[in-house]
Amino acid sequence: MRYHGPEALDAGERCITGENPPILRGPDSNYLHIFQTRDHVALLTEFIHDARVLRLDGRYHVPANVRQWNGDSRASWEGDTLVVESRGFRNDFGIVGIGRNVVLSERFTLVDQTRLHYELTVDDPETFVSSWTVATTMHRTDKVVYEYACHEHNYAMQGILGGARLKERLKVRE
Repeated sequence: MRYHGPEALDAGERCITGENPPILRGPDSNYLHIFQTRDHVALLTEFIHDARVLRLDGRYHVPANVRQWNGDSRASWEGDTLVVESRGFRNDFGIVGIGRNVVLSERFTLVDQTRLHYELTVDDPETFVSSWTVATTMHRTDKVVYEYACHEHNYAMQGILGGARLKERLKVRE
């Protein structure tokens, strides 16, 4: 049974986490705040208001058996480009079809005072014959970022599970 309970839904449907990483643009909630200290960079996405704190101190990744919603990310600077490598994602990571041992590499380059170039490379030899890359340009804005209140009356999850229970009662096959 596909929707036996909330645990069967993905992390986004359950309002646990969005996609951070990767930071992909969609129809809404595209704002990204970047904060930097001497030892860390924090990436705060508007979508499900995820904050990812990236260490810049050269630490190794956590052991392979430790799996996290947003993976284990490490960052370093290559000239003017922030390079982030993430691995160790949970099985229910947000990109459909991605394997358990995927490595995501992100590159953030400030083009000028108003544009940030973002590049994502997916390396997953268990799923794809070769790695692949997508890129986009993000634009600086002074617009207000509103709270993404996913948990408040998450009617989508209620509807998904309610529909599944109705299909069971009606004995509808998928």
